[in-house]
Amino acid sequence: MQAVDPTLIPLKAPKGNEPNAKPAFQQPAELGVLSNLKGTFTGTGFNMIFRPKANSLPASTFPTPLSNPSEDNVLELNLTREKWVFSAPLDKVPNRGFGAQDDIDLGAVPYAQFVDDLTNPNSGKADDPNPLGIHFETGIFLQIPDTKTNPVIGNTLSRMASIPHGTTINAQGLAPSPSQKQSGPPVIPSVNVTPFNPRDNHPISFESQIFGTGASSRLPQNLSKFNDNKSITPAILSNPNQVLSDANDKIKDKILDNISFTVSTKRLDGQLGGGTSSIAFLEGADLNAGSQTSPNASVPEVTATFWLSTVQHKILVPAGPAWKEGTPPAKATAVELPAGVQAPSFLVRRGEELKKDTVFTVKAKQMQYSQTVILFFGGLFWPHVSVATVVPFEREIGFGELVKVG
Repeated sequence: MQAVDPTLIPLKAPKGNEPNAKPAFQQPAELGVLSNLKGTFTGTGFNMIFRPKANSLPASTFPTPLSNPSEDNVLELNLTREKWVFSAPLDKVPNRGFGAQDDIDLGAVPYAQFVDDLTNPNSGKADDPNPLGIHFETGIFLQIPDTKTNPVIGNTLSRMASIPHGTTINAQGLAPSPSQKQSGPPVIPSVNVTPFNPRDNHPISFESQIFGTGASSRLPQNLSKFNDNKSITPAILSNPNQVLSDANDKIKDKILDNISFTVSTKRLDGQLGGGTSSIAFLEGADLNAGSQTSPNASVPEVTATFWLSTVQHKILVPAGPAWKEGTPPAKATAVELPAGVQAPSFLVRRGEELKKDTVFTVKAKQMQYSQTVILFFGGLFWPHVSVATVVPFEREIGFGELVKVG
């Protein structure tokens, strides 16, 4: 489907005495930071969610009998594997202004996100032989140009997403300017994971947040093996963003620069749009009563920060002839990475014959994100935090982007 129907774009022809008259719409919007979102990214992450607990939940769900069976929630922890697939940007997407506000054109990058749970309580690692899909999401990132009249606002970004649980989101935030790029790895702040009362924001902790407990309403209950492997530690349980910082620490000498942006469904200062919408089951809507009862798990707010870092890798390009039309490119994978670091992979069209496997350097983007979804049930707001670090998978790169080592 075309993003734009050309027959719907009204062009104002310049009058004879106005040779420089402007058309009724601006030039196609630049993608800005979204231009880095292309191709496939894969990697690993961590997910923690306080989920509602039904009275009918079998006691056998928990290997160890609960110390407090009456708790109304389950804290689930997941070691995850992720894949993000970004499609080619859409053609310009026109939005019509009213009155004094000119038309604008949006930039748009469609995407799909897949998340599998690899948590293995037997090993304490992310190596479950039967991974379980726990998240699938389709959406579009938008680059929205600044407007001078209605509204008066600078360049913004929006992430529109649809989740099969029955929720859609539109999260918006200010777009970063090139001057906001920083040298080296990003400084990633901590994230709050403690539930709180929405009336006064008073935090309310649960036994499941205590790392050493083995009889709480948590899955997995026993975290000792995970702690031994440093896959889930006390620091990670209290601050999932530690996973992102740990990933960067392993390759900090390879990270050249970074830039970030935040989008949220929470409207700030009346300038930004956005919001969430969920099905009746999640909202707890009682059609007979004509009002909302206690939600099963409504979603009042979603906030996500993305960090895009430039990483310089060494890659090994296999020996072979110069690339010719109709032949497949050579597969190259990053080398000399520390243990536990996801290696990006590339498809290289050799610009010349390589008589032996040759090491080159190449710059590529690493994407990290930290997302907090606020769930509402049982009278409390419950942070659901997901984080991941993903890198290019079989990204096509030109031979001119490579620098031979030695």
